[in-house]
Amino acid sequence: MADPRQDTLTLVLTATVVLMCVVTAVYRWAHPLDRHHVLPLETGYRVDLNTADAATLDLLPGIGPSLGGRIIGYRDQVGGFSAVEQLAEVRGIGPVVLERLRPLVVCRSREQASAMPRTLPDVRQTPSQPLH
Repeated sequence: MADPRQDTLTLVLTATVVLMCVVTAVYRWAHPLDRHHVLPLETGYRVDLNTADAATLDLLPGIGPSLGGRIIGYRDQVGGFSAVEQLAEVRGIGPVVLERLRPLVVCRSREQASAMPRTLPDVRQTPSQPLH
């Protein structure tokens, strides 16, 4: 014959596990893992609005192919960005998106941009370059 306390404990543990699974599923649905947050935030790399291609802009949070295309179109139309605040003039970028992007982007002049490397920094750990 089964012990009623053991049955109760089993029921409580099972309910707890199910509840944890539901909470985790709801959280992941509401906050999906997003590859956009990895590159600029973790490497300290800032995207240059005057030289970034569509693929690079797509790495920014909230910027997909459509909005990236509008950013490039605006850049081509005005001859380049002189300040990050100009992003607000692109359709689809409001105050919230602008504030999210502000620490991740920069507007360099053509001379400054030509002196910068065109590739992203290599952040992989190698034996000759340990991360501190």
